Amino acid sequence: MCKIIGYDAQHRVILGYSDGDTIQGYVQTVKNLANTFPNVFTLWDFGRYVSAEGGDEDIVWTPDYKVAILAGRHRVVQFLTRSMGDQSFDKTSIPPSLIETVRNAFSGAVFGARAIFVPEKLLLAPDLSAGNDEIFHLDMLACVLPDPAGGKPRAFIPKYMLALKHYDSLLRNVFDRNLISRWQKEYDTAADELSKLGYEVVRLPFSDHPVRNPVNIVRFRDKNTGRITVLLPKYPYHLPMNGPDTPQQQVLNGLEWLKDSFTDWQNMPGPATYKKLSDTLAAIFDVMDKVSEMPNPIYDKQEKIFKKYGYDVITIPSYSWGAGGPHCELLY
Repeated sequence: MCKIIGYDAQHRVILGYSDGDTIQGYVQTVKNLANTFPNVFTLWDFGRYVSAEGGDEDIVWTPDYKVAILAGRHRVVQFLTRSMGDQSFDKTSIPPSLIETVRNAFSGAVFGARAIFVPEKLLLAPDLSAGNDEIFHLDMLACVLPDPAGGKPRAFIPKYMLALKHYDSLLRNVFDRNLISRWQKEYDTAADELSKLGYEVVRLPFSDHPVRNPVNIVRFRDKNTGRITVLLPKYPYHLPMNGPDTPQQQVLNGLEWLKDSFTDWQNMPGPATYKKLSDTLAAIFDVMDKVSEMPNPIYDKQEKIFKKYGYDVITIPSYSWGAGGPHCELLY
């Protein structure tokens, strides 16, 4: 709902915001935080045209050890739409001069830090076989982490596993191969661009909707150990999709029980139906706790990769509600 860009001289967290951002509830919440806790937060206005939508932006180290703002391609489209509202810039070729105008504006909003947009190639010459608006935020595309050993920072990017079919764990439908191909091309294009900038690019195996990807993480340096740590979401394993006892199917069964119990109580309110509803809700939490301990081979591969490069990993039990992962859910 905002972009945290550092601390001020009083060690208050600087919340970057923009009155032009479309979800005004987010903007007002950020302002309320600063007004309610003035000793903890302070505000920085990005201006009306530069978005401060935190899910699509990040403050990162560059391979030459400088600070930059990394943003998804949709921020460029949004800036131009706001500032030149009589034109459409979605899925059209955007001239380099206009991208440079946006780059300068984003850089100016964060005290002159370099602005990087990914994948920029899809702005310059949209590929009809690549990209899709369901990858609408940077935290669905890439995550940049410093190297624990002091080397160059790394860019982690999802990569669809080699499989004939990929399924949506929540809706239980098979993804069209052309759609998977477009998502994969956007991931691959971003990986190529960040590699050319000098980042070591690491790919994370993945098989679900992009909203439940393995780069939507929280990362921090542990104050006690000094080690870079990631909060990595672990979703219930959903394969094989037709399996009646998969961890994900057990959660979905619980939701159906809750739906039925709520309908019964709604149609006939009373002590008996209310008790059934309460018991069902308690049972669902038990199922969620049990499922969180069940194996997920895809998660295990993701965790192993982070640990291989020296990062500590804390598992975050997550569930397929249609929302994003820890980065979407936490102000940190």
